[in-house]
Order: sequence, then structure tokens, then C-alpha cells
Amino acid sequence: RPLASILAMVIIFGLFFGFFAILTPLVSQEVKNLTSIDPQVIADGYDRFLSKFEDIATDQGIDVTATEISEGLVNQLQDFAKKLDIGNILSNMVGIIASVFVAVFAILFLTFFSLSDDGIIMRTARKLIPSKLRPNFSNIVDTTSKQVGRYFSGVLIEMCIVGIINGVACYFLGVPDAVLIGV
Repeated sequence: RPLASILAMVIIFGLFFGFFAILTPLVSQEVKNLTSIDPQVIADGYDRFLSKFEDIATDQGIDVTATEISEGLVNQLQDFAKKLDIGNILSNMVGIIASVFVAVFAILFLTFFSLSDDGIIMRTARKLIPSKLRPNFSNIVDTTSKQVGRYFSGVLIEMCIVGIINGVACYFLGVPDAVLIGV
């Protein structure tokens, strides 16, 4: 039984790491695309936007200059950055990463022993139920586990179908990184 548990865990890890092996190059390419954005192009677009906005405001009889608009936007962004509190976000991320690490370890530990000792959870739960209610408990558990299994199978199939349709549609529409979107 422990060998079967280890094999199941290896398969789960293989699927998990295979999934990330597929996604990592795609995400890396997206990061590379984001870092290759020329800030001067964005600044030029921003200047054109301000110029058009100033022209529209002037046509509507509003006395505003591009400098005033720019200063207002910069002030709003600075206020937003102050409220964002990057230090707090970083400390929260460290806490989240530590919590995820502990949770993954606990899940792996519990999964291994649950797979190794077949029925330990049911035996423990059955001991907590009064003896006169145990037959009803067994019926409820059997019926519920079948229904939950069917539900999750249906959800998994639906997710795969939607992902495939999205990926194919994005591919035919010429959207870059259609596979990443589909996944």
C-alpha cells in the first residue's frame, strides 16, 4: 500500500510540474514582452492623449491646459502609490508564501497517509457516529461520494472544454499566446 501511495504522489507531482513546465516558458515570454515596452512610446502616446484632451476641452469651452491635466494625473497616481504601501504588500507576500509552503507540506503529509491507510478517515468518522445511526451514515456517505465525484468530473470536463474552445478561438483570431489564455 505505501508503494501505491508513493506512486500516486509521484504521478501527482509529475502532472503538477508538467503543468508548470508548459506554463513557465509562456509566462516568461510575456514578462519579456512587458520588459521590452519602450517607455518613450508610452510617453509619446500620453502626450498625444493630453493634446487631444486639451483640444476637446477647449472646443467645449473648458479652460484647461495639458500641464494642469498632467499634474492632476500625477497627483492622483502619487496618492494611489502612497495608499498602496509596497512594504506592507511585500511583508504580506512573505507571510503568504510561508503559509502556502506549510499548507502544501501538510496536504502532502495527510494525502500520503490517507492513501497509505485506506479508509482511515471513514473509520474515524464512523466511530464518532452513534451506533444506531451508522447504517444511515454509510448510505449517506456512499450516495454523497458518488454525487460529489460526478460533480467534480463534470466540472473538470467543462473546464477542459472551455479552455480548449478559448485557446482555439484565440489562436484563430491571431491573439498572441493563445495557449496561455486557453490554459
